Amino acid sequence: MIDLETAKNNRVAKFTRITGEQVVKICGPTYYLNHRIEKHTEKEDKIDATYMIYIKNGIISGSSNTIILDKNNIIYNHISGPNVNYTDDIFCDYRKVYSIGPKTRYYTGNNDLLTVESAISFCINYNYNYYHYVFECLSKFYILEQTNLDKSIPIIIDSTAREIPQFEELLQIFNSERRQVIYLERRQQIVISNLIAFTPTLYIPANFKDYTNIKANWIKFNPSIIDYLRNTILKKYIIPNNDTKRIYISRNGNKLRSYNDIQIKTMTESIGFKTIFPERYTIEEQVLTFNNANYIIAASGAALTNIIFYRPNTTVMYYRIKKSIFPYFQVLLNISI
Repeated sequence: MIDLETAKNNRVAKFTRITGEQVVKICGPTYYLNHRIEKHTEKEDKIDATYMIYIKNGIISGSSNTIILDKNNIIYNHISGPNVNYTDDIFCDYRKVYSIGPKTRYYTGNNDLLTVESAISFCINYNYNYYHYVFECLSKFYILEQTNLDKSIPIIIDSTAREIPQFEELLQIFNSERRQVIYLERRQQIVISNLIAFTPTLYIPANFKDYTNIKANWIKFNPSIIDYLRNTILKKYIIPNNDTKRIYISRNGNKLRSYNDIQIKTMTESIGFKTIFPERYTIEEQVLTFNNANYIIAASGAALTNIIFYRPNTTVMYYRIKKSIFPYFQVLLNISI
């Protein structure tokens, strides 16, 4: 296995820097627990530069951000370093998922794989998740727009971008250059003679083993990219002022959470909140709803991606089963004001 830093140092691939380091604000969430408020001090940290990677005859797989070089070597495309260390016991073993062995299928050895002359990879892990799709996949358009790559070079993206209506709606918004799109099914592989990929634009680690022991600086969002995502979507729609000022975010049907969602729904509706199910909404409807809300209550989850559309002075309260310094949404709220 080869990580990005090793690939760069050993010249396995050609790296071209697109954006420089950026200073970012790090802050854990403010907790209301046992009738008292706990706040965490905001700090500054740095997020790494972003690079464009050129690889000859790279193989990419659907639903994965790995790049296969040959039967012995895979580049796993994630942030590593002193702040985000995937060898730490606190993390699920991210690399084990992509290890090469008799029970894995990431390298098929199939000489009949489809070959494309040139393409830009937008494939990611967790491609079915709205949160990861927006922040890890669509954020690549921010980097792409700062390059001079020929517009005839297609992008390759996971098939969920076509299968989930809201994802397709977003892809149409961000693919402003109208590049050809090649859709890749889960674990389907394709050889790209001249592969172009991007190093991570944000620090979003994989799942944790222990959510009660997380450091705030393990999750970092690039403010320029969040502004880009927010503004690209907002300028697409005319946002009228409506009466949906208090919203409670729930899940639809059999996707209800394992804890007391129904009780919270009943309680919030009794004080004037409207229960919404974002998965039933188009992207435009989600943007309008979140942008007009004064108060938002939700369980921690992908639907809170939409808080990047909220207005200043909006109050957001999200709840979790266990207490943790889990700063995903706190950082987004600070950036999106």
